Amino acid sequence: MFKMKIVFFLFLFFTLSTSCFHRDSTNITSIEVSFIKGNVEKPIPISCGALAFMRGGIVKDTVLSGVKELSEIELQLSSMKEKNMDSTVHSCDVRIHCLVHFKNNKTIKLCIGQFNCIVEDNIRMINNDTLIYLIRKGTGYYNYFSKDDLAYFDELKQFGIPNDYKDLSSTKNLGLPHPPPPPQ
Repeated sequence: MFKMKIVFFLFLFFTLSTSCFHRDSTNITSIEVSFIKGNVEKPIPISCGALAFMRGGIVKDTVLSGVKELSEIELQLSSMKEKNMDSTVHSCDVRIHCLVHFKNNKTIKLCIGQFNCIVEDNIRMINNDTLIYLIRKGTGYYNYFSKDDLAYFDELKQFGIPNDYKDLSSTKNLGLPHPPPPPQ
């Protein structure tokens, strides 16, 4: 009877340890992210492909590569579902462009719009606030908005403002042109 208990507890320990280990593994190798810094108004909505070609002070490029972070994002990507609608990509004013690289050399293009719309490989998907939060938090996207502006982000009502939030929303930090200094 004592040996059975030992075998049972060893089996239980092994099962729990491997399942916990598996949760922190991922098939994603990295995610390249480009995003518009702050609340920048454009006269025409930005399409998913166009953001990748914008340069200058308003776009920030970064890479997500932490295993835990990528694992959480992969879980959310696997639950994505296509949104049934007549007009797909054109109704999403894109602010974040991601290239998600997998171990099998597959890459998917993921875009997130100003009002939480998601486009995956040119197909409009059902909104996923958890995925949006993970990407925006991981890239420091929220830092380019004032605390007042953050009140308009739906996902922050569920998750709250990240602990590492720093307000970088002033004009000088966005890379926008500055007015000349006053004459002396």
